[in-house]
Amino acid sequence: MRWSLANLLLDSATRTQLKTTWTGGSGQLPKSLDLLDCKNQAIELIKQFRKGVNTVTQERFEESFEKYQQQFAQEELWEQKQYLIWFHGKDIQKEMQRQKSQYISLNNFGDWAVANIDIDRYPDLRELQIKIEQL
Repeated sequence: MRWSLANLLLDSATRTQLKTTWTGGSGQLPKSLDLLDCKNQAIELIKQFRKGVNTVTQERFEESFEKYQQQFAQEELWEQKQYLIWFHGKDIQKEMQRQKSQYISLNNFGDWAVANIDIDRYPDLRELQIKIEQL
């Protein structure tokens, strides 16, 4: 569901909020302070916002949902553990905790791991550290 909903919002005005100014910066006054001019500018902002919101439809959601449902139903997603790329570890861990409350909290584990694990003993962790440092 998350991926399908995120696709809907990607190009929509809902990704950004309805703007409250058309001057391009906070604290800048419009060229015209005439009430009718200000009202017309506000109406234009609403039209722009509505144009983007119109892309959020059930039809687009259904298309996106179908695409991801097919992708996540492929055997190789599970056999090759590609789900680890698509699903956040925190989501998997939260579901594990929901099903089995004895699983350690990710926050507690992270704190413990930083204090106790020597990453130099684990090539994959060392490689990850190097890649992060290069960012």
